[in-house]
Amino acid sequence: MRNSMRWIETLEDIREERPCALALGTFDGLHRGHMAVIRAARQWPWEAGAFTFPSSPAGGSGVVTPRDKRRLLEAAGLKRVYSIPFAQVRDIEAEDFVRRILVGKCQAKALCCGEDFRFGRGAAGDVALLTRLCGELGLELRVVPPVLEGGEKVSSTRIRAAVEAGDIPLANRLLGRPFGFSLEVIHGNHIGTGLGTPTINQALPEGFVLPRFGVYASWVRIDGRYYYGVTNIGVKPTVGSDRVLAETWMPEFSGDLYGKRVRVFLVAFIRPERKFGSLEELKEAHPTGEAGDCYRVGTAEPYLAYFWDPTTADWQPQQIVGETGATGPTGPTGAQGNQGVQGIPGATGPTGAQGAQGPTGPTGPTGAPSTQPGPTGPTGATGPTGAQGSQGIPGATGPTGAQGARGATGPTGPAGAPSTVPGPTGPTGATGPTGAKGDTGA
Repeated sequence: MRNSMRWIETLEDIREERPCALALGTFDGLHRGHMAVIRAARQWPWEAGAFTFPSSPAGGSGVVTPRDKRRLLEAAGLKRVYSIPFAQVRDIEAEDFVRRILVGKCQAKALCCGEDFRFGRGAAGDVALLTRLCGELGLELRVVPPVLEGGEKVSSTRIRAAVEAGDIPLANRLLGRPFGFSLEVIHGNHIGTGLGTPTINQALPEGFVLPRFGVYASWVRIDGRYYYGVTNIGVKPTVGSDRVLAETWMPEFSGDLYGKRVRVFLVAFIRPERKFGSLEELKEAHPTGEAGDCYRVGTAEPYLAYFWDPTTADWQPQQIVGETGATGPTGPTGAQGNQGVQGIPGATGPTGAQGAQGPTGPTGPTGAPSTQPGPTGPTGATGPTGAQGSQGIPGATGPTGAQGARGATGPTGPAGAPSTVPGPTGPTGATGPTGAKGDTGA
């Protein structure tokens, strides 16, 4: 089932969006370091996506074609990719880029990036600023540490240098997958057909890294099957070419591939490109003599193709299993042709199950009892102080006792002796009323 990833190419194309988690970066190589950032975006519950650019703002050739970049991002499980021309965001201030574009337009709820991520006008924004803004806006943020190879950081710059030097094994280790390209087969000058070794020609696109010019051992994938090949990268100095071409001869393949996209993986550099004095010299040195060398180089270690494993959310290697080559054609003198080369060795079988554990050895003799006292054990830790008991509640006041009974009347004392002192004078009696007046005599 296809992932149905959406690919948005301008800011104007961003419509009402659902919440998402965005991986931030140029992703011009989709190497192991880039894939670590993309995996981080898939660890949140929101829809996973990426905000990137069609090409690196810093310049430099790409180590993956635009078509392969889109294919690999979709295979990685992303649901939406904002591949916005750098010119549209170049003059946006760093804080405004986060608030207005990532949060306002894209509806980002979580962000992830590498430690060296820069953003905003003049690349003024860094991880420290992004951390502060995410805290203010309530966004999740994960800063992914660099992936190392040989003690050095994996980067597109290292991959470009390796490819340009013809060090394909190093480029493959840095990428985490085989270096190659999927390009349309175009018509050439058909000289190879005239020489008895028909080839396929593919023009390397502008902006794509140019491998060191010369002859490489290669593998070619056609309709799900792999064929070993001899690939020349360069400008065909003997016959001339106005552009850089990849010309591949496959001893075990015959058929018409014009107009079809064919994927070529470079395995190892064999020799530099060289110019011959004539087509006759070219014919004598054409890759029939180098096919065996290329095959031996390509199969010295079983070649690995890498496929996205949704269970582990990572690229997993898988050996390419070849088939026995066909018997070569009868030579012009009637002699029987050489037997075709043997196919690529099949994948190594799984490791056998671990054997059962052996029986337990006999118990050794009991040691003599020690006469020395054992060491004094450590002092136990002091227990915690008990909690203070709570104060008791005061008892209630008892009732007032009843009043005692009145004591009995004491006995009458003896009579006192008669006093010799006269008593006090009594009070003057009240004046009697005046008598009534008598009648006057006759």
